[in-house]
Order: sequence, then structure tokens, then C-alpha cells
Amino acid sequence: MSHTSLCGSCREGFPPAHFENSLVHIDALFSYSDQTVKRAIWALKYKGDREIAHLFAEMLYDHVLALIEESTLFTHIEKPPIVLPIPLSWKKRWRRGFNQMDRIASELSKLDGERTFEVYKTLLKKRVNTKSQVEVKNRKQRIQNAYDSFEVTLPKAVQGRYVIIIDDVVTTGGTLQEAMRVLKLAGAKKVIGLAIAH
Repeated sequence: MSHTSLCGSCREGFPPAHFENSLVHIDALFSYSDQTVKRAIWALKYKGDREIAHLFAEMLYDHVLALIEESTLFTHIEKPPIVLPIPLSWKKRWRRGFNQMDRIASELSKLDGERTFEVYKTLLKKRVNTKSQVEVKNRKQRIQNAYDSFEVTLPKAVQGRYVIIIDDVVTTGGTLQEAMRVLKLAGAKKVIGLAIAH
């Protein structure tokens, strides 16, 4: 898929996502039912398309800044917020040869130049190789499938910090919800999930 598929007014016409989960703060930008969005995410996820990673990072960047501004408006934060890509298990990473969200995190870091937030790619680790959430249809089972699958590699680094976790697609929110739970247990002050599509 060429990056031209995502240029100009086409990107502005992406349908917005409507994700609701009263338990946690998770945002998504676009509807995964849109075929252009779906094809772009497939190219990112399975082909590691760097141009698509850059374009999605551009789309996420303003949203990340807005989330930070909104959350820090009335709260003094001593250290800059952290942006974390959702990790893959070593098995999936080995199979693909990359983590697509690492690539987006790198692009976000370049766009920001560490002016607003810090990017850490290894602060969150996938402990176990869970079944793909696509294979698990029931919401309750998805939450159970993701339960206890993450660990924070350096708890001191997240203590008292504001954290945004980025992912490509959120369906029920089970994976992001579990990652957020683990980060809060490690002492993060506030955790928000942000996905490209729902």
C-alpha cells in the first residue's frame, strides 16, 4: 500500500471512532470499518510500512498533545508525561521482525523532540504469549485473555507519572485496560489508552 492512499482530503475524511468504556479512559481516532483505515493498519502491522507509521504518528501527535493539555490543565506535573507503545510478546515480535507500535512511537518522538513528552519503548513488557484478541470474540473472555500478561520493567520510572499507551486497534479495550491496570499498580498517577482505530 502506498502512502499516497492516505494523503490529502482522504485522511480528513476518515470516519471518527466511537469507543465507549466507562471503566477506563481509552480514545480511538478512526473507525476500523473504513476500508482505507483497515488497509493502512494492515500495511503497518504486517508489512512494517514506515511511511504509514509516519503518517499515523502525525495524526496521533495532535491528539497526544491535546490529551496532555487537558489532563495537566489543573494538575502540576513535575516530570514530563510518558508515551508507551503497547508491547508484543517475544514470539510475535520474532515472527514479524518488528513491533509496529514501536515504529509509531519513534515517529512521535521525532515529531516532539522531547519538548512535551518522553517515549519509552521497553518500560512495559508482554510477559506471556496470549492468544490473539481477534480469536477471542467474547468481551469477558478478551479481558481474561489479557489478564496478567504485562509487567512494568522499571516501576520507579512510572511512579507519579502521567502515561499514554498507544495501540493500533482497540476492540473491547481488554488489552489496553490490562496494560493500564498494571501501570497504575506500579504507581503511575494517570494512564490513558490511545488507539488509531476502533
